[in-house]
Amino acid sequence: MRRRTGLVVGGAAAALALTGGLVIVSVGSGGSSEAPAAAAPPTDTAEVIRTDLVQTAFVDGTLSHGPTQPVDSRASGTLTWLPAAGGTVDRGQPLLRADEQPVVLLFGELPMYRQLAPDTVGADVEQFERNLSELGYTGFRVDERYTADTGAAVRRWQRDLHRNQTGTVEIADVIYRPGPVRVASRVARLGASATGQILTCTATTKMVTAQVPAQNTAWAVRGGAVDVVLPSGTAVSGVVADVGTQQSASQPDAGADSSAGGTGNGGGGAGGGGGAQQTTVPITVTIADQGAVGALDQAPVKLRHVLAERADVLVVPVTALLATIEGGYALEVVADGGGTRMIPVRTGLFADGRVEVSGTEVRAGLKVTVPT
Repeated sequence: MRRRTGLVVGGAAAALALTGGLVIVSVGSGGSSEAPAAAAPPTDTAEVIRTDLVQTAFVDGTLSHGPTQPVDSRASGTLTWLPAAGGTVDRGQPLLRADEQPVVLLFGELPMYRQLAPDTVGADVEQFERNLSELGYTGFRVDERYTADTGAAVRRWQRDLHRNQTGTVEIADVIYRPGPVRVASRVARLGASATGQILTCTATTKMVTAQVPAQNTAWAVRGGAVDVVLPSGTAVSGVVADVGTQQSASQPDAGADSSAGGTGNGGGGAGGGGGAQQTTVPITVTIADQGAVGALDQAPVKLRHVLAERADVLVVPVTALLATIEGGYALEVVADGGGTRMIPVRTGLFADGRVEVSGTEVRAGLKVTVPT
């Protein structure tokens, strides 16, 4: 059996250095050659297969409900009720009670900045009327004008909330957020003034946030698919929802992008400077199947994304590659009669311990030797 040495030549050095070494052989000018008769073939073989090859990389991230946001109240009076931390509040439900009067959550981007009353016109009117309609109130047109019909629907809404039925909406009556919220913490205490910050909240769904080195963000495209690898090793599907534009400095290992292997014409990337800070970009990934993450919260996870892929190519284990004296690579093919011979190959994509190979003599189904 030939000794497999640690010598690696050519651009695939980074990938092959992890495989336990190479045999150095010569295939000569004739392309293939018979192995020396005295050399006993290794006992293990692998088959050349045709398949798709995907090279992936990993980025460190954190599974959570996302960043916390303050919830501010403009209500006067005394704070008499707050939802419990960890609870969720949906459209039309109270975020607090001041003097036992509910201040409810509605959905929208535009904050409540003025009283809404008959003949009020503007985008804030349409936003409010859309919420009123979503809550099941009818009899008015959703547009930018607050009409008498809107006021009648508001009185019905106020009746259901056990508020005074004025037909107008005061600044302090509602708080707008983009969607349902999860209460992260209660900031104010019951019995204190109801004006000011009362809660912190997050989104109700779990997501992954990561700080990714700015030079490694080409894969991070809004709407792009990634895998979220949980601490258990289970992978769930995720979608890139946001790629931040504000960059920050972090230690070199923050959000490190670790590749599963190099390509045939290049080794691994250059390492970062010792201890030097690098620029990172915040990335948010959403998870459609919330049930797949179970009860996990504030858990370290990894984002797995595609670096490169090749469809319908011939593939062998990386350990089947033999470095040639001439500077290329070869495979040791097992003949039907039990002997072996060398055939030259070109390498392509490396991924998950396998490598794309091509050459005039390479075909699916060939048996090649691999080290024991």
